[in-house]
Amino acid sequence: MMFASCRVKFIVILFLLMVIWQPHSLSLGQETLKPGRLPSEVRKQLISGVMVAYSSSDGKSFEHARLPALYLEETDLPNPWISGSSPFKAVFSGYIKLKLKGSFEFSLAGRGKVSLLMNDQLVLEKSGKLDASQGVRCQLVKGYNRFRLVYTPPPQGIRQLRVYWKGEDFKREPVPPTAFWVQQNQPELERGMLATHGHYLTMQRQCLQCHATQSPLDPFLESQDAPDLRTAVHRLEKDWLARWIAKPSSLRNNVSMPHLLENDDAGGQVAADLVAYLGTLQPSDNPVVHSVGNIERGGNAFENLGCIGCHRWTPPEEEDEYDRISLFYVNAKFQKGRLAEFLLDTRKHYRWSKMPQFELSNEQSRDLASFLRDVGKGEIEETQEQVGDSLKGREYFLKTGCVQCHSVEQKDNRSKFSAPFAEVKQGRGCLSETPPAGVPRFGFSDLERTALNTFVGVQPEFPFKKLNDSQYSFQALTALRCVTCHDLDQEQAELPYIIEEEGVVGLPPNRVPMLTHAGEKLNTHWSKKLLTGRLGYRVREHFRVPMPGFPARGATIAKGLARQHGFADQEESSASQDAEKIKIGRRAVEMETGLSCNRCHAIADRKPNAAFDAQSTNLIYAANRLRKEYYLRWMFDPLRIDKQTKMPKFSEDGKSTSLKTVSDGNADLQFNAIWQYLQSIKSSQK
Repeated sequence: MMFASCRVKFIVILFLLMVIWQPHSLSLGQETLKPGRLPSEVRKQLISGVMVAYSSSDGKSFEHARLPALYLEETDLPNPWISGSSPFKAVFSGYIKLKLKGSFEFSLAGRGKVSLLMNDQLVLEKSGKLDASQGVRCQLVKGYNRFRLVYTPPPQGIRQLRVYWKGEDFKREPVPPTAFWVQQNQPELERGMLATHGHYLTMQRQCLQCHATQSPLDPFLESQDAPDLRTAVHRLEKDWLARWIAKPSSLRNNVSMPHLLENDDAGGQVAADLVAYLGTLQPSDNPVVHSVGNIERGGNAFENLGCIGCHRWTPPEEEDEYDRISLFYVNAKFQKGRLAEFLLDTRKHYRWSKMPQFELSNEQSRDLASFLRDVGKGEIEETQEQVGDSLKGREYFLKTGCVQCHSVEQKDNRSKFSAPFAEVKQGRGCLSETPPAGVPRFGFSDLERTALNTFVGVQPEFPFKKLNDSQYSFQALTALRCVTCHDLDQEQAELPYIIEEEGVVGLPPNRVPMLTHAGEKLNTHWSKKLLTGRLGYRVREHFRVPMPGFPARGATIAKGLARQHGFADQEESSASQDAEKIKIGRRAVEMETGLSCNRCHAIADRKPNAAFDAQSTNLIYAANRLRKEYYLRWMFDPLRIDKQTKMPKFSEDGKSTSLKTVSDGNADLQFNAIWQYLQSIKSSQK
């Protein structure tokens, strides 16, 4: 009996010691997990990015970010829930996921006080000016490593933060967005993500045109417009216009225009009165010469321009796997010649349109318009013709609030006639599932309604503020469907799959650059011109799909992309040019004496020698486009940044290249000399 009792005690003690010694690999009644593993229910809730908790005297707010990075001017605020009257602190948390365990050196760039913890262990603490070249090494496990970074910005000046790492097989680099994961179903994070999206929708749907705020709108918000209706009757078919006024969701899915009329009948008297009123706003302009284009060429253009990624031909009420906008009624919408006119300048009557602005020729616009009219099969049902009363139409236009968004007369007729925004209640009015009579019905999706109601519930008490550039750009990438063509973090572009299923040209789409690294890659002064459509040249002339412009939003998106990565708008100027290094750089670039860059890249007027599908950008634009830090990373290891690139890796060991006749094969000297050469030949079109 004594022996048995001792044996039991020994087993109990051994079990307790096992629990103490292996806390991460033993759990009672649960899944047994090793370090780096997460329960399956947690893994299912992971999304790319990190959670950011901001705290100040105003309280706490939470949001989602792609990276633990920050760049704020002295007057900028991290989000609308921080008043700016007191200092704030930011805590970034989530996981870094690794395929293999290893030793990594972490470092920081920016200004402020920072504490970095990995797997609950303090890795480094820094304050003042943060130098990315000074790092601390730590061991990480295979799988998920807990990440926590506490940042207190300086009391004055720029608030800036970036996180770098260096591995055993790669040089120092910013930790990429693809490495970070966070558990989405944390209540604070879910609420913060919904509130931020609701804030963006409030801006996008122009809620503040009807609901007053405590202070004047930010100029960025004030500049937003709605379609100009002064020439609507002269551009659009009247039957389509009356149906649109009566029930816009019957003609297009994902529509922003609210449903205002009680009677859904497209031939209703109120709709007729409104159309009659719109006909009095401006005399008809010169008639458009209707010229028929080539339907086959137009169909090819529809695919090659990427239109197929955002639009479909099925009726609006039918589901679409890619949630594209229906063009079923496009032929019934435009008067003869007006569709081609619209395609030439999509911003002529609506500056803030989400429709991309392409630089089309007259022939291209006619071809595309002819194709669209040929395949747009939707017809407006015949209704009993009713004579509209323009005076009644004007009265209704003012009474229902149409004038709040559509400026057709003097702004003196506009007033904040709805409840102040601070008094808007959750689930009431236009935010209810079934708005009462007299209240606009916006047709919000369940997600949009939840986001707007969440934002209304947590709106700040101080004056309404816009989202900062980083937040705005993140929301805009989704709203403008940028991931249709571009990969972003864990999301893959949809266009290749759409063309594979529905394309008729017989060619796969060109693989366009990823957006994952755009903020750290591109100089903001250059990307602003690209995204607003004012660049003046095509970076990749060999691509079938040209990059469109977004004139109203492009500058803010470009600025926000850089700030998502913690970068300033403008990179610090490089050292003065060295004639000898420029000479070395040219030798390193040449086909005969160097790395054969001219094989795939044009250099000014010198055409590349490679096959068409291997051609890339003209190097005359490289120094305008790229930040030097990114350029050097790319030169040392392009495949680490983009697994599908055709750019070769010139330095296998990270120290030397096979080009021994230049700088004794020293990769660092060669790549820096090439940068000097690129600076010397860069285009004057910045």
